[in-house]
Amino acid sequence: MSFIFNEETVQTAINLRRLYSNNAPTITVEPGADPVRTDDVINPNTKIGALDSPLVLAVMAAKDPFEGMSLAASIRMLPTARNTNVVGGIVGIVSEVSKHEVVQESCDKAVREEFNPKAVTDLRTKAVTHISNIQQLALTDLVERVRLLSESRVVDEEFIDEVFQQAFRCDLRTNTFRDMLAKVLLSNKVRARVKLLVIDRLHLLPMQLRLELITKINALANDTESSYIKREIEFTLRERGLVGPNLAPASVTKSLAPPRPVNNAIAKPSELRKPTAMASRMACHGMKFTAR
Repeated sequence: MSFIFNEETVQTAINLRRLYSNNAPTITVEPGADPVRTDDVINPNTKIGALDSPLVLAVMAAKDPFEGMSLAASIRMLPTARNTNVVGGIVGIVSEVSKHEVVQESCDKAVREEFNPKAVTDLRTKAVTHISNIQQLALTDLVERVRLLSESRVVDEEFIDEVFQQAFRCDLRTNTFRDMLAKVLLSNKVRARVKLLVIDRLHLLPMQLRLELITKINALANDTESSYIKREIEFTLRERGLVGPNLAPASVTKSLAPPRPVNNAIAKPSELRKPTAMASRMACHGMKFTAR
C-alpha cells in the first residue's frame, strides 16, 4: 500500500467521487480492464494498483454505494493502521462519515482495539461472511427480476435500475453480465419498451463490459430485431460520446473516467433517469414512457 499522496493518488480519488456522483460505481484500475471486484479489494495479497492507497480506499469506504465494496475497502486499510498514524487517523474518520453502518461499526471497533492483529483478523473474517451474504441475496433477487422480464412483464425504471444495481452488488463477472444483458436485449419475450430502458443504462457499465456487449450484438445477423437493438444502442451511446458510428468502439478512455456529464455538469442519479432522448424514440415507436 502506498502512503504517498501524489498527483496520481489524488486524481484517482477525485475520479472515484465523480463516478459515485454519476451513479456509475464500477471501478477499473486501467482502461479496458475488468472491473475491480470486492474479493480483490478485501484480499491483501491481490494487487489493485492505484486504488491501494489510504486516500483512495477511504473514499471507497466512505462513498461507495455498495456496502460490500465499502466494507472491503475499509478492511484493507486496517493491517497497516497499527504502525502508521496517518492511516489510523483515516480509519477513524471513515468510522464517522461512511454511509454504511456496518463500515462505521467495523472501523470504530478497530480504532477502539488499537488495530490489534487478532481484532483485525476477526473483523476481516466477519466482513468476508457479510459480503458473501450480500452477494448471495443480490444474486437471488437478480435471477428473479430477469425471470420476470422474460415473462414479458411491464416494469418501470426503478425495476431496471435495480437489475443493474443487483448485478453490480453481486459482483457478476464480465462474461456473465454481458451474456445476461445480451439475452435480455435479444429475447423476443422482453418488451421493446423494457429493452430501451436497459439500453439507456449501458453507460453505467465498465468500458470492457460495454465493448464486449457491443461486439456480441454487432456480430449478430441483421434481422429486424437485432438491427433495431443495434440502432438504439448506437444512438444512446453516441449521445453520451461513448461510441462511434456503426457501433465501432471509441478511443480508449482514461482509467476511472466517469460517464459523460449531462450539459457539461456532474449528473445526479435522479437526472440520469429522465427520459430525454429515449422518450422521443419511444414516441416514434408508438410507446408511452410511463408504466402501465
